[in-house]
Amino acid sequence: MTTREGYPLKVSWRTFALLVLVLGCGIVIGRFSAADSFGTAGDDQTIRSGKSEYGWSSAYSKTPAGRQAGASGNGALELRQSLDDPDPVGGIQRFTSILQTITASELPEAAKSLWSKPGDSRELNERKRLLGYRWGQLSGSQAVKFAQAQTGQGKVTAISAALAGWSSVDPLAAKQWIDGQVDPRIRHLYDIALVDGWARHDLPGVTRHVLSLTDQLGNERMMEIVAGEQVRQNPAEAGTWALELPEGTLRKTAIEEVAARWAWADPSSALDWVGKLSGDDVMPGTMSLVMGTWARADPASAGDYLNKLSEGLVKDHAIKSYSATAAVENPAAGAEWAASISDSALREATLVPMLRIWLDRDRESALNWLPQSGLSEEARKQLQL
Repeated sequence: MTTREGYPLKVSWRTFALLVLVLGCGIVIGRFSAADSFGTAGDDQTIRSGKSEYGWSSAYSKTPAGRQAGASGNGALELRQSLDDPDPVGGIQRFTSILQTITASELPEAAKSLWSKPGDSRELNERKRLLGYRWGQLSGSQAVKFAQAQTGQGKVTAISAALAGWSSVDPLAAKQWIDGQVDPRIRHLYDIALVDGWARHDLPGVTRHVLSLTDQLGNERMMEIVAGEQVRQNPAEAGTWALELPEGTLRKTAIEEVAARWAWADPSSALDWVGKLSGDDVMPGTMSLVMGTWARADPASAGDYLNKLSEGLVKDHAIKSYSATAAVENPAAGAEWAASISDSALREATLVPMLRIWLDRDRESALNWLPQSGLSEEARKQLQL
């Protein structure tokens, strides 16, 4: 058995995949997106007690403690000085340490100092986000008002972080403030920030909130945030949580997000779970997400897993995703795997585009292999053969 360009060839059902080159792949997942334009808003009205329909009691707010007795009381100055630390690791350690003990009364000066610092580096923007989040925890309405006074991308960072911090300790008050906004073009941006903070401390409540936002702009992004947090906090229960959601687009979004996150930590377990969705219309797309991730990161192990699967729809869709990933680097390997799909319609739908790539790169080899492809006459016409 031979291999080409790193992906094992699927020669027969008896043959296992070999590894030549392990490909690396990364996922950059942002917490939320926003635009540069925000409107103005009135004062918030703090919810002082009681329990919302989402199950969160604002009287049980988990507001972090302020600066401990004996601290210098110069939090703003200390934060500013930490920005000048030539060591980025030491500087951010000092910065976050100060944020953990700073008081609400010190934050306005600290924020003005930070936002007045010239430059627009990622490091500076990350510190703005952290400060805005912390200020939102300690004094939500004040932090949001400061954020609204900013301009450009700094405004996006400030509002998003302040609302997320505020909702992490008192989502009812943050939600009430958002409900007072009148511009529908920005409401969904506020809601995304609300969910980002809320999900960190109250998954049942924030899940009910997102499900209540039917047909609202951004609700799928919100569900992705909740699903990601569900995986982080309760990975063993994330699959069950997603499957128990009501039928619809948001359930599909949650299942796919759980699978995508799970695929990086334990791809074989994620695929076992996805395989149980065989009677669900989300299985093919979810299988593509998980197997595609694994095939890029470790094609040999993914190929071994495929060979051990029982024949049927689940295996066919797993091979479809694996072969499509393999074909990017090695169209011969992709085509041979695709040819092993048992369902004839799915096999041809998968194989035809791969053969196009192979014919374009190495026409002679592709034509030599074609007789064993099992392609129908109609499929050959699509390839103009």
